[in-house]
Amino acid sequence: MSSSDRYDFLVVAPGLKIDFDKIKGLNEGLADPNGPVSSIYSVDSVEKVWKNIQNFKKGNAVCVIISLDSR
Repeated sequence: MSSSDRYDFLVVAPGLKIDFDKIKGLNEGLADPNGPVSSIYSVDSVEKVWKNIQNFKKGNAVCVIISLDSR
């Protein structure tokens, strides 16, 4: 690959391992299509993220930012 290579799409897959089972009730929350639980790390839930942000008017929100192990 050189600096002059051109792409229509570039997919970067760093190998992030997601385990929603480690948080009790998370899978059930993600599975509810009308629920307030969503994640950008789930293909099945990612479209709910924007809907949930638009519908959020007041209260508390929890946002988890993960860092990747760069070893």
